[in-house]
Amino acid sequence: MATVSKEQEQAIKKYLRNSENFIEYDGVKIIDQTEFGRFIAKLFNLPDEVSDKPGMNKVGYLKKQNAELFDGYEIRKGNIFKRDKPLIQALKSDPVFRDEVNKKLKACVFLSFA
Repeated sequence: MATVSKEQEQAIKKYLRNSENFIEYDGVKIIDQTEFGRFIAKLFNLPDEVSDKPGMNKVGYLKKQNAELFDGYEIRKGNIFKRDKPLIQALKSDPVFRDEVNKKLKACVFLSFA
């Protein structure tokens, strides 16, 4: 298990619970790996480099070693999260968009079995 102080654990839980840091879809809370990596880098005093790699590496390590902290969460790469977030918001809030997506998906399923 990765060494995480009580204060760090509480800070991680607070970050994960903050609704501004995730988008929920199908019962899963999806968070941006890049933004979370930046938060983790600051929390663990990792080197402040040009890239976000140290923080993202630590996120991967924490996820493997302290999996219980991340129950119910999915961590997606930043560019994928940024692409998916507006689509998920539209699926949740726009019934016309949701119906159109469902029609297209059903059409694709039928075509794949033909």
